[in-house]
Amino acid sequence: MLKKNPKKLKGKLTVSRTFCGKSEEDHIKIRIQDELSECVIVEAVISFNYFAQAITGLSCASCDVEVYDSENTGKKHEYKTVMVDRLHLPGRERAEEFTDEELGNCIGDFEYDGWIGSIEDMKNSHNLVGIKRDPSKDSSKVKTCSTFRVGFHRWADVEENEDEST
Repeated sequence: MLKKNPKKLKGKLTVSRTFCGKSEEDHIKIRIQDELSECVIVEAVISFNYFAQAITGLSCASCDVEVYDSENTGKKHEYKTVMVDRLHLPGRERAEEFTDEELGNCIGDFEYDGWIGSIEDMKNSHNLVGIKRDPSKDSSKVKTCSTFRVGFHRWADVEENEDEST
């Protein structure tokens, strides 16, 4: 039974073909994604034969369907970048010497209003933007902290007038 008042969203449709090496396993994948939140709503996998029948007018072609129920569907996906410091501890300067919990504590102060930071960004040397050194020490080699470019994302509710403008 169909809903009487379905929620209307802008979406993206992707049709891709997959070759598995065995013709009976080759298939077409159809994905429908919410444009605003970037959440996948549904994925259908259908054989080449059934897909050919469907696009040439045969209704109700057999396929496997996965429906994704996400609380973020219909919300706006937002992204920002923040510079986050990771203090150096004695004998520990490299990312792999820190636990996920310790790295999570570094980004914790920036996680508010639904923003979620990427611990993986704190581990990636390509996101390293600078190293601060202790000016009170005689040696310029004494590192006190590293600064990383960390990505944060969240899904925010959309205001009615904002939804119509997109």
